[in-house]
Amino acid sequence: MVDKLDVRIPADARLTPEFGKVYADTRGDPKYWHSSPYYGSTADLRPFGHEMILHMGLRHQKQGEKGHSHKVELIDTGMSTYSEWLAEIERVFEIPIAYRKSSTSRLQPQGVQQLEVMRIDLAADVPDIPVDWFRTHMRVLWKRRRAEIGEYMILSQGEGETLYFGKRPNCFRVYNKIAERKEQHKRLTRRTSPDAEILTFEEACHTSSDAILTRVERQIAGGKVPGNIRTLSQLVNLPHFDPFVPVEILPRASLPSEQITTNCILTLAGKEVQRLVNEHGLHRARQLIRQMDPANASRNLKRLELFFEVKSPQTGVSREQLLAFYRKSVTAQLVA
Repeated sequence: MVDKLDVRIPADARLTPEFGKVYADTRGDPKYWHSSPYYGSTADLRPFGHEMILHMGLRHQKQGEKGHSHKVELIDTGMSTYSEWLAEIERVFEIPIAYRKSSTSRLQPQGVQQLEVMRIDLAADVPDIPVDWFRTHMRVLWKRRRAEIGEYMILSQGEGETLYFGKRPNCFRVYNKIAERKEQHKRLTRRTSPDAEILTFEEACHTSSDAILTRVERQIAGGKVPGNIRTLSQLVNLPHFDPFVPVEILPRASLPSEQITTNCILTLAGKEVQRLVNEHGLHRARQLIRQMDPANASRNLKRLELFFEVKSPQTGVSREQLLAFYRKSVTAQLVA
């Protein structure tokens, strides 16, 4: 699914008459608008019935562009559809359908489909497999060479644990989606009037609080959005796009964790490998081994490959299944 979507708005786009009135009435009001490092003014438009955060007036002009462009940050795209994304942008901006050097562009709503995607988060929700399983079974490689990406973190907050592979703005995340929804429900409950009826977690989220749902998500931004999904019209290609190409997942039928060889030293080394995997996760364990002996890292990893298989009570998920979860959800968003 598309979990987050940021879109560049050209400098010559105009505000719609409807939103233009809202902007004129609130512009400069610190209750709604504030400046940011990259944009002259930013506002959360949800109080005005728009599911987006609007960033107006890029401080640094894009090369070859006249004027200062804007950014629309669509909210909760994972719960909405492609047609709803376009409609939401069209409620705020009138987008030029064509660009001319000598005259003003004719304004038509259809131009919204040619807008540039600045950031897109693509995700797959995996039921019944906890985050901890991915910690010991998943790693992420560079596209151009078979080496682990440089940044890896495990962050714990409340009930949730998030695995980070890589560095923003281009990275992978694995996290407990149910824990995230619980936290959102708590915040919503705190903001609800005491006189209003408060929905239970199950009623609000349509799922059990005891369910296990792990989200595996790839964030693509910073000018790295692939050419075949770089505009809103090209998002129809998403079912054929594989966001998990760099992901490697150990086979679901893992070998027993206690491996015995005729080489005593190798057996002892293997026990240390499995301790590292259980303590730090598969991705970080391989990084640590590389750092210990960079010159012989590939040779050492090949000799120790047998010990990276971890015994797990969960059946697990394959990379092919992960891709299938993603394609099913993103196809539903596009056809709805």
